[in-house]
Amino acid sequence: MILFFYILLLPAEDRNVLLNDGPTFVPGAPYQGHALFAKQVGLVVPGGEDAIKHALPPVPLFTRKDAQELLRVANVAVTRSFLTNRKATFRFNAPPGTTDPVFLSFNVEEGHGKLGIALNGETIYLDNTPPGSPPPITLPSTTLRTGDNNITFFTDSPNPYFWSRHAYTLRNVVIAADVVDKSSTVAEQHFSLSRDELGNTQSATLELFPTCDQPVFLSISINGGLLFSSFVECNTLLTLEVSPQWLRPGDNTVQYLIENGAVYIDQARINTIPRKASPSLFYFNIPPAAYNDLVSGNAQAILTISFAEFGKRKVGTINLNGYLETFDTTDVAYQTPISARFLKPAGNTIHFLAQDPFIIREARIDLI
Repeated sequence: MILFFYILLLPAEDRNVLLNDGPTFVPGAPYQGHALFAKQVGLVVPGGEDAIKHALPPVPLFTRKDAQELLRVANVAVTRSFLTNRKATFRFNAPPGTTDPVFLSFNVEEGHGKLGIALNGETIYLDNTPPGSPPPITLPSTTLRTGDNNITFFTDSPNPYFWSRHAYTLRNVVIAADVVDKSSTVAEQHFSLSRDELGNTQSATLELFPTCDQPVFLSISINGGLLFSSFVECNTLLTLEVSPQWLRPGDNTVQYLIENGAVYIDQARINTIPRKASPSLFYFNIPPAAYNDLVSGNAQAILTISFAEFGKRKVGTINLNGYLETFDTTDVAYQTPISARFLKPAGNTIHFLAQDPFIIREARIDLI
């Protein structure tokens, strides 16, 4: 009998430990360190969807060919005699993308003897050239270099008489070519994956819609690994399988490359297919004493949602026994009080709904 009264006089938490009877709610105090509800929810996806979609911005890829003057000289004069040999050398640049043919054109104002032209030290023209506008001369691609080049004008040697002299005067000397600008043939897109999402990824795909007038040879790489290299069919959705091993937590890069032509990459997105989407509907009961404190105003219920990703926008809805609350946050946690009128002693339901996929590390309801 004495032992019985001793047990009754013990504090509730000590009595529970002694009797191994589990925690009991003490009115006016936290629920013995236990939440009314606590679950590691995991991935929450929009209803009816089985993939997490990462939209990528559209990118244009194209080559542009422009006619460019590589060299223009107003006047050129060369002479050769028994005592003199006056040549004229000019430097010009053939940028990457310079295409064949490269033309040299000029007007001959006066000339005696044979006019000679050397490209990078190799004679490419030596002939009698009368005054006027001769046909353009094609610079041989085997002699032309990408980058710096030298072109030299000269005339041949006259007869052995010392008073003989060969000379040419040229006007409007121009070297021109079509140059392909390839600065827009490469483009990158970026997307980010959390460790939780990547760890739960079973498979992944890359989708894109190439808009073009004619098939283009397109190469696609993800994080440096070549995913695709072939001609793409214009105006048709292209879906490519991506190994999850190619992906990494944090920033990921998709790179596109074409050699020629033009294509507009639109509607691109990375889809990660999870091994299993977490259930987002849960049930819980409230101990009678805790419920009495809630309805009497002696306690307040607080819902706390902890997310896996900080900085990412999370938009969703909490459905608690039919009462809805929407949240829109970039924080790592969301917290809101719960009115007692939304709760009941038993058979409570809480359902988490997502506008876009996100991961809930833990959702819990505490009494304070």
